[in-house]
Amino acid sequence: MSGNGILVIKLYAIGDYIMSLPALHFLRERNPNRAIDLLIGSTLTSLASISAPVDNIIPMDEGILTNHARHLSIIPVIHRLRKTGYSKAYLLHRANPLRLLTLATGIPQRIGQGQKRLGLTSTVPFELDHEEHDAQRYARLVGWSGGEVLVPGRIEPTAESV
Repeated sequence: MSGNGILVIKLYAIGDYIMSLPALHFLRERNPNRAIDLLIGSTLTSLASISAPVDNIIPMDEGILTNHARHLSIIPVIHRLRKTGYSKAYLLHRANPLRLLTLATGIPQRIGQGQKRLGLTSTVPFELDHEEHDAQRYARLVGWSGGEVLVPGRIEPTAESV
């Protein structure tokens, strides 16, 4: 793996995807010269193609993870992600199969929402705060404090800062 790209994984839940957009914009603002790819569920591909500030959208059939008879269908996805050579991955899910998928990609730095028993799948532990809103959690996960009002195309705080 020699790439410098970033992979963001957000497969399902349209509302959660929409709440992840400020974090994705922040990630793009902070990494303007790095490739950022989004692994997204096939049901969200059309929405992501017009709203996600990323370089590539990688659709994946979410059914692979929920239908036990189809688990082996994940192997080509893992192979593709390993071949791309990402240096960092952000997992915007708490689902154990997605934690294992992230681990299987071989990406050196994996930042994800953790649980103690499967925390080993992330190289950067990320403690969950069950009191915070998902949008705040996603922003904190990518390194944005959430204190500033994020305006696409602008990285400094605005007058409306909290």
